Amino acid sequence: MDTMHPGSFTEDSERDEELRTAHIFYWILTAILIGVYVLACITDPSLLEFPRLVYLSLLMAFHLALHWGSLYFLGLHRASIKDISQRPRWLIPYFVLQTSLIASLVFLTSGQWPILGLYLGLAGQAVGMLDDLRPSIMAVIGIVMVAVLSFALTNGLASLMGFLAIILPMALFVVIYVVLFGRETQSKSEAMRLLRDLEVAHRQLAEYAARVEDLTLTAERQRMARELHDTLSQGLAGLVLQLEAVDSHLSKNAPGKAQEIVQQAMRRARATLSDARHAIGDLRAARLSPSELEQSIRTEAERFTTATAIPCEIKIRLPENVTPPQAENAMRLVGEGLTNAARHAKANRIWLILEEDGNCLVVTVSDDGVGFNPGEVEKRAGHFGLIGLRERARLANGTLEIRSAPSEGTSLIMRLPNERDGG
Repeated sequence: MDTMHPGSFTEDSERDEELRTAHIFYWILTAILIGVYVLACITDPSLLEFPRLVYLSLLMAFHLALHWGSLYFLGLHRASIKDISQRPRWLIPYFVLQTSLIASLVFLTSGQWPILGLYLGLAGQAVGMLDDLRPSIMAVIGIVMVAVLSFALTNGLASLMGFLAIILPMALFVVIYVVLFGRETQSKSEAMRLLRDLEVAHRQLAEYAARVEDLTLTAERQRMARELHDTLSQGLAGLVLQLEAVDSHLSKNAPGKAQEIVQQAMRRARATLSDARHAIGDLRAARLSPSELEQSIRTEAERFTTATAIPCEIKIRLPENVTPPQAENAMRLVGEGLTNAARHAKANRIWLILEEDGNCLVVTVSDDGVGFNPGEVEKRAGHFGLIGLRERARLANGTLEIRSAPSEGTSLIMRLPNERDGG
């Protein structure tokens, strides 16, 4: 982990905890070795004589130093005999050397029982270091066999059965104790690892939550922009067109036609106000039901033709399973396409086509106007309609295609997959 927080658990802290736990075991072992050294000297005063005392002290010191040295090797190379080809090549020579040292101490002290007990400590260390059942059993059996052989050579065969009756249960006790001790250490290490993983997961969740919050705010701003454009902007644009038509009819002294358009404009203004209230109130305009889609498109086209005198050719073949989101998005495309055609296209005719293609509803708004370069127009500030349509298509897992070129007219084609078909 790259960063540290209060209470965090790292891999280094796991290793430190393992070493601290192992230190306890090795300090106990050190105390036992010192006690064995003192007891051996008390039991056999001749060991205090030169040079036997020197030999005894050097062998015990070397034996103890190897114990402590193995601790640091174990901290770096925690493995079993089955992995010997990769890392712990030192394990076999280590135990051979330690067994030889204990055997030397046994012969030096003429087979004293306290010295023979050192084999049990070595057996417990083998179980802890090998960390695997089969090699551990093999190592313990080998150490016990050397202990039995050492006893037989120094004390004779007469008391061998008594020695076996003592060393075998003690060896079993040591093995069980070390196994339980190792499992407790492993449990602590696993708990620390789980706590570390939990902390990492908690930090990741916090980062994800912040990211989701940012994305949610961005998405909500975009949705508000689309809704305001699709309600207020389109509604007001339609009203401007109708008022321009009224002005034109009044200048031609045709008040009857002007009054008809004014009444349409009043109805449109009320509808726009209602949509705006929905958008401002709950940030979502009321969805158009599928059953109302065809009639709504025909009504919108009629208003457009009345205001602009541009005829609309309508071709509608709706699939049976049009969903409310499809109907709403289709209506938004038609409204934006008609508004853009009236304001920019200088068209003589409009085509509105709604049809099924596979599992998609395909909505097309085409005109025969002056056309434009889609890449240039979408980069200009203020052209939010096409941006909003692209966002709608993306959120519906659909696509928006803009086909246009100067003097070649324009076609807006939106493909809206059926959600229930997994589109």
